[in-house]
Amino acid sequence: MVVTPPNLTGRIVDATIVRQPVRLRYPLRGARGPVTSRAVRLLHLRADDGCEGVGEGSSVDWLAAAPSPAVASTFRILVERIRGGGLSEADLLEWSIDANAPAAVRAAVQTALLDLEARRRGCSMAAVLGATDPCLPMPVSALIGDDEPVAMAREAAGHARRGIASFKVKVGRRHLADDVARVSAVRKAIGSDAKLRLDANAAWSLDEAKRALDVLAPAQAEFIEEPLRDAAGTVLLGIATRIALDESITSSDDLERAIARGGFSVLVLKLERVGGPLAALAMADRATRAGLGIVFTDSIESAVGRAATAHVAAAAYERSATYPVAVGLGGLFLLDDGDRAEGEILVLGPGLGIDIDQVVGGAPA
Repeated sequence: MVVTPPNLTGRIVDATIVRQPVRLRYPLRGARGPVTSRAVRLLHLRADDGCEGVGEGSSVDWLAAAPSPAVASTFRILVERIRGGGLSEADLLEWSIDANAPAAVRAAVQTALLDLEARRRGCSMAAVLGATDPCLPMPVSALIGDDEPVAMAREAAGHARRGIASFKVKVGRRHLADDVARVSAVRKAIGSDAKLRLDANAAWSLDEAKRALDVLAPAQAEFIEEPLRDAAGTVLLGIATRIALDESITSSDDLERAIARGGFSVLVLKLERVGGPLAALAMADRATRAGLGIVFTDSIESAVGRAATAHVAAAAYERSATYPVAVGLGGLFLLDDGDRAEGEILVLGPGLGIDIDQVVGGAPA
């Protein structure tokens, strides 16, 4: 699975990592207790012609008991190398594709390079990736907070009034009866026509998943993500049309094995999980050829990561000639960073359509 990268001819002469906390709109359950903020890590690149680009490399394991230090250390080494003598854009892009480095770092490097090149050309990043629509609206899927049923229903209804027609609810963390009450409350609040996605985050055994899917069936979910602790068993559920895989697929090899097994119909892609825009596009192409649906989501990211997700989704949907499926932008709903959630996000340029001076104004890491 190969996506032809753009022809980059410049040289990167400076790099900066900016790391800053962003408050969450409501606490999340982490491995060590409630988490009230998200550490955002951005990579800012500057080329020898003065052009700039930015990419996000916020760790995907931020709720874990002990997040891996590999992301931070790899960023430091990379920045030191660039500042020590610069790197050609082509070599840096090749490193982001081939290096045995954390996927979040490769995603940030790739996104920053593509953002820089798009700004140089005066077009959107989606256009650099092959999209031809200059201003494509992408429908957005709302992530509903892990709260009590009444509060979740109120939140979902508020988003529905702003034009959002796709919603996602986490399940599998509580007793099944609690999940049923929460999911039912959201479905009632959004009406029967809205799309509803469920995400179990690999919470269940095979028997638990069968039981849960049965009692949650009246909610008419569009699909349920990662229902099993062992994703290889999804074929045993016998309901491939309702199953999506996300965190169990982090590479093209993972995808090939999953396609060979079967048992699912939707591939959920996160840039930071798979290693960047080019990897995500290649995997989307392969999934389309296999007859799978594609859904893009962020990893609870800042405006930079959210924009990158939307640009790559726009390019992928145009490549596959399919109607845009609602993009899951968890950061838009969880991070208290000033952005207001609406029913659509416009894929604008130049580059990511992000004001670099605003997003890299924090203290360097």
